[in-house]
Amino acid sequence: MRIAVDAMGGDHAPGKIVQGALDAAGCFDGVEVLLAGVPALMKPFLPETIPSNVEIIGCEEIVEMDEPPVEAIKGKKDSSLRRIFEMVGAGKADAAVSAGNTGATVAAASMLVGPLEGCRRPGIAAPFPAKGRHTIVIDVGANISPRPVHLLQYAVMARLFAREIVGTADPKVGLLNVGQEPGKGTHLVRVVHDLLAENIEGFVGNVEGRDIFDGSVDVVVCDGFVGNALMKCIEGYSAYLFSTLVANISANLPDNHSRLTGFIQDFIANNDYREYGGAPLLGIGAPVIIAHGSSDATAISNAIRVARDCGATDVNRLMVEALRDLDSRTGREDNR
Repeated sequence: MRIAVDAMGGDHAPGKIVQGALDAAGCFDGVEVLLAGVPALMKPFLPETIPSNVEIIGCEEIVEMDEPPVEAIKGKKDSSLRRIFEMVGAGKADAAVSAGNTGATVAAASMLVGPLEGCRRPGIAAPFPAKGRHTIVIDVGANISPRPVHLLQYAVMARLFAREIVGTADPKVGLLNVGQEPGKGTHLVRVVHDLLAENIEGFVGNVEGRDIFDGSVDVVVCDGFVGNALMKCIEGYSAYLFSTLVANISANLPDNHSRLTGFIQDFIANNDYREYGGAPLLGIGAPVIIAHGSSDATAISNAIRVARDCGATDVNRLMVEALRDLDSRTGREDNR
């Protein structure tokens, strides 16, 4: 499987991205990495002999993290981010991975690869650690002003992703709200609740933020504004909690500091976003993995693994069939 990787995207590009791509090429059978980036900037991180399953795709422009997404993709035609999606769109690569500008990644995937048949808007499906499993939250930033039909389609696609990729036999779907009662929430959420109740097998109703982690639900649907704020709040609080815990152990339990700190570090590693690799952008015609902006080599290697796993299944075809069936049953128009 040919996976195009944006070597210039992310806080630690290109060094950590290059290292992660090389690690993946050496670990995962059947993977060919197409590494797009500025050759002069990548050179210090490349071995003298490039592995046979790694190809360097030279370009001279970089999409920065703070650039307006659409303008960056249209204006920087020789950027690494645009190049990886051009390769996927032309059939020269089977999947794409980037830790760069999320908005630009979504825009490039939409413009240069295109949506799945029947998908109105793509959504980012992020895995969150939960009791005995993972909970998929969609959307966490691709679509901050969705229409009801978008969230309905997210539920359809994420449920298939949870079943086919995560391995959950009968995924339960919840709608993120401020309370469990059906009448709560904004107008958008109330409309979506009724749509999910009518059309989604396994829908359990409204769920609250704490339910994401207790193992009671496998997919949580929300708009991209709420999902992105939720994700960043959890990341920030987790970092604060663990650092404070270690500091308190050091100050109050000096005799047990080493053992307890090691235990905490192991716990953190087991719940580290780097092990998940990245979040798939569901609703695009090929696997697209959006890695965390602060991804290191481990995270990038795992993002490539996730892209490989998505490409090895028939999940996109199943999504197309499910969306087609949904339209045939609901008859809903694009402006719903």
